[in-house]
Amino acid sequence: MSARFEEVLVSAIHVGNRLRDADGDRVAVLKVTVGDRGLQQPIVLGENVHGLHLGAGLHRLTAVMQLGWLRIPASIKTISDDPARAAVELRYIEVIENLDRKELTALDRARHLAALHDVQQQLNPTKRRGGDRRSEDFKLQSLQFDLAEDLAERVGLSPRSVALAISISRGLSPKSMSRLQGTWLADHQAQLKLLSDQKPAAQEQILGAIFADPPKAASVMDALALLEGISKEPSSAPWTRLSGTFARLSKRDQFTFFDSHEDLVREWLAGRERAQ
Repeated sequence: MSARFEEVLVSAIHVGNRLRDADGDRVAVLKVTVGDRGLQQPIVLGENVHGLHLGAGLHRLTAVMQLGWLRIPASIKTISDDPARAAVELRYIEVIENLDRKELTALDRARHLAALHDVQQQLNPTKRRGGDRRSEDFKLQSLQFDLAEDLAERVGLSPRSVALAISISRGLSPKSMSRLQGTWLADHQAQLKLLSDQKPAAQEQILGAIFADPPKAASVMDALALLEGISKEPSSAPWTRLSGTFARLSKRDQFTFFDSHEDLVREWLAGRERAQ
């Protein structure tokens, strides 16, 4: 899509449905920087017979509105006149710009990658692969096919990491997704994955235990143990085998195990500190 640049009336812009609401803290910072230096990056709009529609730049638009600006610099791209197709094209613009940013939490990244996967399938409905659609290998190949290679490189994720993020977004219920926004748990991918593997009712109970005042659980695994009534000692056969094997390791090998799972250990420690 080719674009033109011009200043447009703020009041003429239709915002529409967004993947992320404007964050008040970020808007406050932008108001200071925009007030001092002006808007360094134009917002991105889609234009059709129905008017101007926000593609990317909700925080920038909100900041200038609060500053009382009547016009805002914009990059304007022509989009479809069909409302359904236009919504898909606008979502693509939003997702591509947001994935370029580094401040996304693990939860937001999962939502954006899942949205991108959906958008690309809608924009390119004829692109399909054959094969056994029930196999995990096929699912991963499909994701690799649908997601542009340059995008994967840009966000610094491997295809398997992309597949993991999308599975998290698919597994979390809308209610869980809403409750997780803005919390410390939103940036802990391993715990989000474990939570997403549970049924919606269990997700609600787990989050209720973690976010209780005071907290009843320090992590998703703690909450699962609490719900199962086993006081942090899972009775599943895999866990029992692992626990027995670990206990027989030398201290040096146990420390090596901790080193190889350092990120998860740090998440567990941080959760314990919050619960105390």
